[in-house]
Order: sequence, then structure tokens, then C-alpha cells
Amino acid sequence: GSFLVNYRYSTLSLISKMGVELGDAVTNFQDLSFNTYMTAGKAGTFSLFGIGGLSNQKQVGTADSLVWKDKFDKQYSFNFLAHTGVLGLSHSKAWNQTFLKTVLAASVTKNGYEQTQFQPNYSEITQYDQRHNQLRYTLSSVLNHKFNARHFIRTGAYVTFHDFNFVQADWNQENKVIEQKDFVAFTVADIGIGDEGKNVLGRSLVGTDTEYENEILIDVEQHKENGEIKDEEDFRDTIAHELLHNLGHHHGDDQDAEIANMIDNK
Repeated sequence: GSFLVNYRYSTLSLISKMGVELGDAVTNFQDLSFNTYMTAGKAGTFSLFGIGGLSNQKQVGTADSLVWKDKFDKQYSFNFLAHTGVLGLSHSKAWNQTFLKTVLAASVTKNGYEQTQFQPNYSEITQYDQRHNQLRYTLSSVLNHKFNARHFIRTGAYVTFHDFNFVQADWNQENKVIEQKDFVAFTVADIGIGDEGKNVLGRSLVGTDTEYENEILIDVEQHKENGEIKDEEDFRDTIAHELLHNLGHHHGDDQDAEIANMIDNK
């Protein structure tokens, strides 16, 4: 087996911690990545991999109105962060002209921004609060088989469980309160700001020289609203039904005939 590990830390952050003035807000970051490769004889090969990154930029305001006259931005404090992480395990196995690869991975992202402002009495109000958190579990398995120098077949499936929480709020000067926004973001699943919940994305593929795909999105929250999911057992049954129904969708008579002909002529 073999392994590779890499770690980085922000040079500017190190210099700043040594007391060198670099400005009002220094970007701090660090990340770690690794990959291990292990052989298991007839069972194939395994690879454990991962990457994690932490990044933030922070400014602390000054509670002094005299300072604000020269540096108005000192009336504000803000904290921006962007964190991400991935951990996965892959398995590969080859038999003559056939190759199978399966990957199980979990990923998390956390993005946020908060801004506060000092008032004339030096109290602070939150002007802006944004938190976008996502957690995903992905399982994929793809089988490739080469019949000859010209023809091959590829088949497999991908399933992703997606848990999300999107929050964004702004200060309403008229009502003197911070209000949560509610508008649609441009995402694959049309997830809106202020939303939270779960969904499952499944994709099957069968390909010869040209790849065919069938993609589905299972909206768990919609099934809950329809009364179809009341407990954990209902959740599992709903996901299984949707995946079996959609991932097994017919790909077409022409393609089926082509695949059958290739197999017969092997």
C-alpha cells in the first residue's frame, strides 16, 4: 500500500500572529488532504481519501465614535467563514475485461457571514446573518466491460442523500428587527433561502459507445407534506420505491437490442 498526506497553513495568518500589521482583516485558512491506497489480493484494492479546509476572515469594530470619523468601517464588525470537508472510501476490482468501482463518500460545507454595527450608545445590532449548511452522503457503483477493441458497456447507479439548512436575514431599519429573507436560490433542486430539509438524488446509467442517463430527484419534504412519510420506516420505504421505480426505468428498445447483440457476439 501507499499513502499521501498534505497540509497547508496561511502564511499571512502566521505573519499576523507574529505582530506584523497586515490590514484590518486577514484571511486565515488551513487545509489537510490525504489518500491511502491498499491492496487486498483477490478482493481488489481499497482507497481511503479525504480533504478538509477551514477559512475565515474577521474584523472587530471599535466602540469609539471619534475613530468612526476617520475610519467609518470601524463601526462595523464582521465574520466570514467557509468550511468544507470530504471523507470517502473507494473499492476497485478487475476481472479480465471487466472493471468495477464503488465509492462511498460524505461531504459537508458550511458557509456563513455575520455583520454587526455599533450604535451611538455603543450597543450592537446584527445587520446581516447568513448561514448555508449542507451535508451529503453519496454512493456510486459503476461496472465497465470491454467486449473488443471497438465495443464496451458501462452500467451503474449513483445515489445522494442531501441534508441542507439555508438561512439569510437582514436588518429592517423601519421595524428595528432582523428579518429572515425568503427567496428562491438558483440550485438544482430549486432550494430557497430559509429552507431546510432532505432530499435524495438518484441516477442510473447504461452506456455502450454512447452513454445514457436517467436522473431523478426525490423531495423528502414534499412526501412529508403529502402525509406519505410519518416515521423512519415510511422514509425508507419511500426512498426504496422511488429508486427502484426510476432507476429501473426502461432505456429504449434500440439500446436494449444493441446491448443484447454485443453480448451474443462476444
